[in-house]
Amino acid sequence: MGWITIAALFFVIWWVMLFASLPIVFHKSGSQADESSEGGTDTRRKSRRGLVVILVNTLATAVIVGALAVAVNIYGLNPDVFPHIIPE
Repeated sequence: MGWITIAALFFVIWWVMLFASLPIVFHKSGSQADESSEGGTDTRRKSRRGLVVILVNTLATAVIVGALAVAVNIYGLNPDVFPHIIPE
C-alpha cells in the first residue's frame, strides 16, 4: 500500500468518522444546554468541544489506517486471502 493510498484512506475515513460523530456531539451539547440554568451558551466551551472532537477523530482515524496499513504491508492481507463465497 503506497503513501497516496494511505493518505486517501485517511482522508475518507476521517470525514466519515467526523460526520458520524457530529450528530452525537451536538445532541449531547443540546441536551446539556437544556439542563443549564443559565439559559446562555458558553462559546469557549463549545469551541473546546469541537477541538476535542477533531483531535479524537484524527487519533482514531490514524489508529484505524495504521492498523490497516500494517495488516496489508506486513501480514499480506488482500482479497485473495479471504475464501471465495461463490465457488468457481
